[in-house]
Amino acid sequence: MSTVLAVGASVITLAFTSACSKQSQESPDNPPAPSSSSQQPDEPTVKLPTGPASALLLTRENFPAGNGKFTVEDKGQLDKEKTGKPKPEKVNPPGCYEFISEGDGDYDRAQAKYEADTVTAESSVGLGIKQSFDDLAKRAQECASVQMEGDGVAMKAKVSIADLPGAAVETKLVKIGGLLGPDGDQIGVESHIAVAHPRGTTVRIEVDRFIDPWTPEQDTLVLDLLNKQIAKVQNAP
Repeated sequence: MSTVLAVGASVITLAFTSACSKQSQESPDNPPAPSSSSQQPDEPTVKLPTGPASALLLTRENFPAGNGKFTVEDKGQLDKEKTGKPKPEKVNPPGCYEFISEGDGDYDRAQAKYEADTVTAESSVGLGIKQSFDDLAKRAQECASVQMEGDGVAMKAKVSIADLPGAAVETKLVKIGGLLGPDGDQIGVESHIAVAHPRGTTVRIEVDRFIDPWTPEQDTLVLDLLNKQIAKVQNAP
């Protein structure tokens, strides 16, 4: 099961939070799903925080206590990582493995990530906005039901998007839930991804739950990390 979990985590991360660009991932077998041409920011132009993005990230103390692995990656590391990730062999609807596209912006960005046995949590900050809320909502609706296959692992997932009550600024919450793994040996996976645009940045919080059911504790974690990350961005020089 540990192998299935590792592959499953890789597949779902690839499917919904990949930083790969559309240019590098489109192919005749997997053309992009239609998307909005609008990529305008959701708020007026404001003064961006002073970078680098890695200096704006939450620290280890902001993430759950425990013996999980904690890592921080800057733009160079994230770009290098994305080029080495495999693509799913089959995607239906086509193009839905990369509908959250804020990660492939040309601006500086960084990510802090905590990984434990059955849960991962990450916070990322980008000094710019790649994808408007309207486009994110449209893409989430187009990809409301997704099936993928890759590396011998199949995934079936449902996707929804809504506002996130309690967030310090306007935030969209994308929920992804489904099953991963070979037939007869599947595990449940649920991911909640919160996206906000304070001060012209892109703040994204993602919490993934594997095997064990999603609980209110993970809802609290998403909102707690989000508001702490927003505050750090808003209070930066």
